[in-house]
Amino acid sequence: MTTAMLLSLLVALPAQSDDPEPPTRKGFVTRLVAKKSTYKLDFGGKKKLEYVKGAKQGSEESPKVQLELVITNYTKETVRIRSAGSNTRLTLTLEGDGAISTSVTTEAVRVKIGYTILQPKEKMTIPIDRLASVERVLKGEVAEKRHYWTEPGDYKVKASFSANITTDFNGVNPFSRFQTFDSQAVTLKVEK
Repeated sequence: MTTAMLLSLLVALPAQSDDPEPPTRKGFVTRLVAKKSTYKLDFGGKKKLEYVKGAKQGSEESPKVQLELVITNYTKETVRIRSAGSNTRLTLTLEGDGAISTSVTTEAVRVKIGYTILQPKEKMTIPIDRLASVERVLKGEVAEKRHYWTEPGDYKVKASFSANITTDFNGVNPFSRFQTFDSQAVTLKVEK
């Protein structure tokens, strides 16, 4: 009986790792960081039905948020990421009861091309101040996706950044590719 009890305790105990070091990260790590995670439900002075109608038409401004998309380089190479310009895309998704997403076409504003150079273990931060993202730019027009919350509760937000990335950019054999950096969802709380 005693031996059986001891064996059952050994089976129930979790296995211990021989290596106390955490696993090394590889590639690029993308995180969405909520600088503020609780927001007030604001219909801009309108009644709810009027606000929801405007949100479905895309005539309302999307809610302001305080988020950051952080991309960290865990490769062994220095890379150059095209961080601004017409070829970059920051897209958001919003899920939750009362979530509305609407596509709107607006006039394109020419954005100066910008690059960020990331050494190994360096990070790039993209601030996100509204729940809106660019779907595409075509012939002077921007297809923007606006996201709204219309009920109190928890909402999940994900971000994705697509851009041109170049390795060996100062060398004899620069290699460019288009890459998408996807984040895990963060939960934002919306209160009355």
